[in-house]
Amino acid sequence: MLQDPMIFNTDPYVFIPVDKWEPRPQDMYFKTIRGALIMDVSGYLGQEPNMDLDSFILSTKRSYNSVKMRDHMVQYLNYFETYYDTGHELQVIMSRIKYMIDCEPYYSKEAFIHDLKRYLMTGRIALMVKIMVEDNFLLNLTYKNQKNPNLQYNNKHGKVLMHCSMMMNIIIPLLCHFMYSRKVQNSSEFLLEVYDVLIGLYDVDIYSKLYETATSNVEKSAKKNSALWAQQDIRGINKTTHTLQSVINILLNILPKYVFEENLVNFNFRSIVRNTGFI
Repeated sequence: MLQDPMIFNTDPYVFIPVDKWEPRPQDMYFKTIRGALIMDVSGYLGQEPNMDLDSFILSTKRSYNSVKMRDHMVQYLNYFETYYDTGHELQVIMSRIKYMIDCEPYYSKEAFIHDLKRYLMTGRIALMVKIMVEDNFLLNLTYKNQKNPNLQYNNKHGKVLMHCSMMMNIIIPLLCHFMYSRKVQNSSEFLLEVYDVLIGLYDVDIYSKLYETATSNVEKSAKKNSALWAQQDIRGINKTTHTLQSVINILLNILPKYVFEENLVNFNFRSIVRNTGFI
């Protein structure tokens, strides 16, 4: 049974949002050290403590291995385990997939992605994430654009993006460790392949939404700084290539870092403006 977040030893009905939550020692199902996320995989597999088995190596993707990102994943995953996945199905699934990565050399990329989709991206885990998002979503997105409806954001868009962000937090430790174990050369290409499977599960076209947002801001920059943009052809950069790169950056480096306390539309916008500022 799902439990509602509460303040322990006080009023049992007071909700604590994930960004305000302070976990107790017994709530630390996931921990972090430099270069890795730690979970008791050994215990779930009935084996003696084994740090190698318990470690999900994150160093294969630098932006996921920062202190801030590791702390963010630990906060959100522990909150999810404490209040929503109280039967700890997530840890069981992650343990089994981790074993397959470490101990079954013939565990292919295709089989790995199939397991991520079947056991994590869909089913009970995805449903529990949806409930967590509903509970913690505090924004009221009502941005409208009469000239271009594709630039409009409402609460449905926001909740889908937050759900996608949380699902990325769940699968990132497995993705990074798979890349480490299998020595994947092009991490961005691999991650985008998996994220494409995840994004394809939603009834909102996330790609189009992000692309239209990026296009709008790049067009504004091109009009404002036409002389500077005219010099970019020699570098193989134009408005289309820069828009695509901005979308890829959001998918890989921004979307997984969403927090409920911050307006995700503004978060995306700042990312696009920052990238365009390097032109």
